[in-house]
Amino acid sequence: MEGEYKVTLSIYSGLPDPVWKFDSQHESFKTIKEHLDDARGKGITYRHEQMPSILGFRGFLMQSFDAEQADLIVGKGTEALQKLLLDTMPKGLIRDDLWKTILQAIDSGTVSAKTPDKSQSTTSQDVSREIGKILHYAPPLDLARWNTSCVQTKNNCYNYANDKITNTFAQPGRASGKPITDLTVAQVLAAVESDGWLKMDVPPGAPCPTAPEQPNCLVALFVAVGTDYHCMRLDDNKLWSQKLGGTAATNLDGAGNKISDPRKAVNLPIGPTYKFVSFMKIFTNIIE
Repeated sequence: MEGEYKVTLSIYSGLPDPVWKFDSQHESFKTIKEHLDDARGKGITYRHEQMPSILGFRGFLMQSFDAEQADLIVGKGTEALQKLLLDTMPKGLIRDDLWKTILQAIDSGTVSAKTPDKSQSTTSQDVSREIGKILHYAPPLDLARWNTSCVQTKNNCYNYANDKITNTFAQPGRASGKPITDLTVAQVLAAVESDGWLKMDVPPGAPCPTAPEQPNCLVALFVAVGTDYHCMRLDDNKLWSQKLGGTAATNLDGAGNKISDPRKAVNLPIGPTYKFVSFMKIFTNIIE
């Protein structure tokens, strides 16, 4: 449709992000277009690839009917445009408390587009470690594998934790016939266990488990009750990495630190409140 925009709010890690459309009949259409043109002229719109790899609010993707690529709208200088886009979202698409959190994130200006960091390690070499006579395993850190244009937007944290690219934005329990019907800790646990994950008994305050015996992998599960879920995985360098929804996979937390303990990873207060649930071992990666 001529004069139509598709908007994606980048906010979730496991679930698909909210998407909606508005056209020239919308009362704010003209104002939004003027703000967009002004932002483009100032060079403060960005490419999808520049979306920050953090949990929570990461900006808006705004795409017109005749454009091949979307503009990423995030950061200082476009606060008014971001608020206008938020106001075009149909009621009930996200929780009211999350809507308020996003508005606060926009006002704070703490979320900004990223620039390439050539100093960030994207690969690691040691795939397995022999401890005594037992071979332990963790997948190699290979961010580049996940951060291509044909993979990044179609795979989420669940794909990444399972180390399996499906291009279906995989969801817990969908492949095993027990999908999540309500975003509670019990439901998410039941869904991932149905897919072959095993909950580990790790006391609070105990050190992180080490890489499990082959062919298992070690992951950490988080749930934002009623809103979303998230997963991290242990890599062969003894550090953790993650993929936030359709954004780039990263080995850093919200503060830009490498992750030695997922329970202590920094997440900015700009989105769902994710709570650590459990360390888990993956016996299979049958996901969909």
